[in-house]
Amino acid sequence: WENFQSRMYLALVSFNRTQKGEDVAGGTYGHGKAALSLVSNAHIVIAYSCFKEQEEEPGVTRRLLGVSYWPGYESKEKRFTGWGRFGVNQRPFTNEEADDYAEAFGIEKRDANDEEDFGTTFIIISPTVDAKELAKAIEYSWWPAIVDNDGFTISITNFDDEEVEINPEGEDRADLEAFIRGYKIAQGKIEPESLSESLTKIDTPEMPSMGRRKFEAGKLGLTSDKDGWSRPDEGDHKSLVALIRGPRMVVTYWGKIQRPPFVRGTFLASSKPFDPKKTKWHSADFYLSKTEPVDRSTWSDTDNYGSTMPKRTGVLIAKEIFKELEKAIKNLRRKIEPPKPPERSKGVLPEFDDI
Repeated sequence: WENFQSRMYLALVSFNRTQKGEDVAGGTYGHGKAALSLVSNAHIVIAYSCFKEQEEEPGVTRRLLGVSYWPGYESKEKRFTGWGRFGVNQRPFTNEEADDYAEAFGIEKRDANDEEDFGTTFIIISPTVDAKELAKAIEYSWWPAIVDNDGFTISITNFDDEEVEINPEGEDRADLEAFIRGYKIAQGKIEPESLSESLTKIDTPEMPSMGRRKFEAGKLGLTSDKDGWSRPDEGDHKSLVALIRGPRMVVTYWGKIQRPPFVRGTFLASSKPFDPKKTKWHSADFYLSKTEPVDRSTWSDTDNYGSTMPKRTGVLIAKEIFKELEKAIKNLRRKIEPPKPPERSKGVLPEFDDI
């Protein structure tokens, strides 16, 4: 199974490797396991997955593997990683055996004949976060995929066997309302209101590697708030834009300190290939992904000498996007800004002067 590098191996054991599709790849090139292990007091993670049969391993449709991410050590002049695997000879349990262990852990058996059962369940031993905290974090980072309501579903059950609601459009998530509205404007699902909102198409810069042509980088939906606003964890008020790619996770909430009025919104990167006839020309989504650090927390607009061509292209696109975001924000703020009071010299009444 390690010869053809299964997705489970790449997700739980291998670093800096991935098998995801290029244009909408999310994840962290193997570093996601670090995040999973950090939310386990015991640093133990177990995964149970169901998938379509692959040519490389006929007949296998379910796997279960556990990994303990403990510190490395030396013993009798030998070095060990500290990572232990729960499986058969360090390989995953498969099919019926995987199902049996999954049920023993309290996970409902998945049916390989039903595509709706395809997917992966992770078990975090002794979690460091509670169910409500996890729900709020998911709402904050994954609301685009959730509000699309097209099959991306998450359920959380607390220690009392009660399901915790995940609803980024709920009354207690007023902080996400403007971003969600901006997202729908960017998608073309709703029209922007005449003066208080805007829809902007942002193109890439003219790049030599792309024949000095411009392509669509994405769309920006903005909405305004005259009263001012800041994120709950920040004291400084600013205009903010949620940056989103194909996986529909918020990469970051981008913004700069400004005076009121403030605007909020969402930029949705384009996943359309620049030119379908040229297989080497990908989408803005693809190139932006190459600028992201391992935790997928931002798009870098800083030149990195010696980096790959896709990353250098992504940096140029990110620079252009940030420049155009600032321009669009200024344009909308100018529309909604209240008129300035007249200068003192212009407020003179000539008739009274004559008297």
